[in-house]
Amino acid sequence: MAKIERKDVIIATCLALAMFITLFLAVYFNASSGETVNPSGKTLEDKYYLSGPDPYYNMRVVEKLYETGHYPYWNIHDPDPLLNYPVGKANSRPPLFNTLFVILAKVLSSFMSSVDAIGLSMQFLPSLYGALLVIPVYFIGTLLFGRKAGLIAALLVPLIPIHIGSGHGSAFSLADHDSFILLLGTTLYFFVLRSLKEEDFKKSIIFASMAGVFLGMEALSWAGAYFYFAFLALYFVIQMIVDIVRYKASTQRFLVAVSCMGVGLLLAMPSYLAKGSINYMSTISFAAVFLFGLIYLFLSRKKLPWIITLPSIASLAGIALFVLYMIKDTTNPLLYPLSRFANHIFGGLAYVQKSKTYLTIAEASTFGISRTVMSFGPALYLMAWFAFLFLIIWKRFIRKWDAVSIFIIIWFIVENYLTGSAGRFLNDLVPIVAILSGGIIWYLMEKLDIKQMRKTIANIRSLRDIRKAIRASHIAFVVFTAFVIIVPNTFLSLDAAVPSMEKQKIFG
Repeated sequence: MAKIERKDVIIATCLALAMFITLFLAVYFNASSGETVNPSGKTLEDKYYLSGPDPYYNMRVVEKLYETGHYPYWNIHDPDPLLNYPVGKANSRPPLFNTLFVILAKVLSSFMSSVDAIGLSMQFLPSLYGALLVIPVYFIGTLLFGRKAGLIAALLVPLIPIHIGSGHGSAFSLADHDSFILLLGTTLYFFVLRSLKEEDFKKSIIFASMAGVFLGMEALSWAGAYFYFAFLALYFVIQMIVDIVRYKASTQRFLVAVSCMGVGLLLAMPSYLAKGSINYMSTISFAAVFLFGLIYLFLSRKKLPWIITLPSIASLAGIALFVLYMIKDTTNPLLYPLSRFANHIFGGLAYVQKSKTYLTIAEASTFGISRTVMSFGPALYLMAWFAFLFLIIWKRFIRKWDAVSIFIIIWFIVENYLTGSAGRFLNDLVPIVAILSGGIIWYLMEKLDIKQMRKTIANIRSLRDIRKAIRASHIAFVVFTAFVIIVPNTFLSLDAAVPSMEKQKIFG
């Protein structure tokens, strides 16, 4: 049995502390306010209050599933009569997220009534998912910058106010899928990064397949999971183009892409078939990567110069886009999947290309730069941009052109683009902002040699020794960390955690 090292115990303790703080802030003040439960209520919806409209539909679905054991209104031929009344409409929420509520409720029902079991599980689980985000953030930070940078990134998660609050965060009683989707997506990205960094062929494919498992879980939890398929397709195609230009194409890269997206689609397919409707955006994203991968393998064997391959690829892409544009309004049933895909690209991508109907809801609005910055505190968002430009692009991408840095670049740019398109995506920046901020903080600590400063301070015997041990840069770093990051972000996270009716009592 391997010996457990002291540093492993410290890291595990710090991660547990970060999860506990995140969970405490997300749960305690809302749960103790008395506003989330009506003691005199008899029915589920009368007794347990949730935040926002979508959670109440989830409550309807969860209650039906708990009672019948069958996921209700999922098939397009069995519509919910209360949606699009009086015509009816199928339930658009995939089963995994709501099924987890029922599983916990079944366990809790051994100790309480079914109403209390369902209500408490729906109020609590999203906060738990938000706390668990600490784990993949730590692992990605470790993969990019080292264990200590990963630990700093994990400890920053509970200090990000938008992650704690309601809206699309992890607040208690916010029984919506956002915190769960963010947890799955960040874990998915970790396994993709791990597969890209792994040189051993078998291990790389195993990590890619694990990423596919979480991609499948996304598809089983969120109707908009095709965003993840589209993002991965974008990354893998760009990565293959870079490989072609640098004459580093490999079968392993192709199989990583196919394994990741293929396993995800395979896990999602039973749900699509049960619904009676295939998600064509996800399916065609996989098909596009597979077909481009075949071209990638062909070109890699021919060793053609990039001055020939790139124009050829651009020409093929242009022809494909032209064909898609021409058929986007077709009524030919044989071309229906491609026409749906074309409509997503040319004017119909949900959340990004907005319809007049979608513009009527709050999540479609965009936020100004001041709200975006302060959603992460006064410094973290700007620090993430600095780390992105300096640590990822300047110190890594330009020098190495490695797959990991390309993935991070695309992830960060796409998330910022989506945030500029719709405010609902602002929460999706939480993990990457924490990771990059943790990386730049640790980089500064190394450059300032904070570890050596601590050792020198421990041996101080006089005031003269203090002057030698502590430089002005050390003082500036400590002041910046304490009064620009920790203190303001602690207050903002606490403010986000406290419901509006309790702020006067808590803050005076």
